[in-house]
Amino acid sequence: MKIAVTSTGKTLDSQVDPRFGRAACFIIVDTETMDFNVIENENIAAAGGAGISSAKVVIDADAEAGFKVEIIGVDISYVKKVRWKKLFERR
Repeated sequence: MKIAVTSTGKTLDSQVDPRFGRAACFIIVDTETMDFNVIENENIAAAGGAGISSAKVVIDADAEAGFKVEIIGVDISYVKKVRWKKLFERR
């Protein structure tokens, strides 16, 4: 499954970005292979409509699911310190 997540940078070691529409990047991760693709968010400086435009970017990337930090039920102040790789590690 491909999942889109917000990120402050371009690697799986980057921190979670608590914003969606103005996130620095989106990382599209294939949870079965751990292959990933980084999309820089061109909407970061949009005057308006950043959320809708960013959602279109995620949809166009063929992500099957996407989430913003609050949706997964984890406190943002904690998740900011988590690296993406840790969120996707298989247990």
